Amino acid sequence: MYRRLDAGRRPDEAPGVGRAQGIPPGYTQALARYWREGCDWRAEEVASMKAGRPLGSYATAVNRHC
Repeated sequence: MYRRLDAGRRPDEAPGVGRAQGIPPGYTQALARYWREGCDWRAEEVASMKAGRPLGSYATAVNRHC
């Protein structure tokens, strides 16, 4: 997963567009950096399994961002 986060291509934001064309690249870059450097994936996996929601399920994806 770390390789995929590191290898992701992130485009530059088009000038003067803002959120009219989707999520700003700076936001997605910050989120990817957090998932790469700040999230304890093992702790998330344990918490999800204890709650009966394995990682990767829709409920987990909707309710948690790590």
